[in-house]
Amino acid sequence: MTDSLDRYEVKRSVDITEIDLNELRELYAYLSSSVLADGTLFQVGRMLRAPQNIALVARDRCTGLLAGCALLTIVDQITKRTGLINDVVVHPRDRNQGIGGLMLDRLLRSARDLGCRHVELTSSNARATANALYASRGFVRRDTNVLRLLLPHGSDPGVSTME
Repeated sequence: MTDSLDRYEVKRSVDITEIDLNELRELYAYLSSSVLADGTLFQVGRMLRAPQNIALVARDRCTGLLAGCALLTIVDQITKRTGLINDVVVHPRDRNQGIGGLMLDRLLRSARDLGCRHVELTSSNARATANALYASRGFVRRDTNVLRLLLPHGSDPGVSTME
């Protein structure tokens, strides 16, 4: 496993120029049926620059192709600091090389170093391999409801309506 991992470089990305949006669209298609829209460049750039986010990208050193990515968001609450892991995806051609585990381990270390009391993530039941990886790192299923409220589109994502 270590020899194959040497083929990949995993690093924190803070600059949109390090990520080709077409590569990112292709990669995310394996994670979600929601296709990244043309205007996503702004959103990806904002996400990479946000101080509460740690975005990792994995690249194949031989081909230069994007192999995977993962995101940790630090959330400060009144009683605790929590880490949320999202968007963990590895390109099918690069799977079973340990890249997902490497990115996950780096994000978990960052969360610990930044004082998080716990880390949460959500994953579809259909992602059996990913769920096995999460379980191998100590993640356990919670007895909770995950609720979602879809908000209307049309507002400027850079403008806050809070007083």
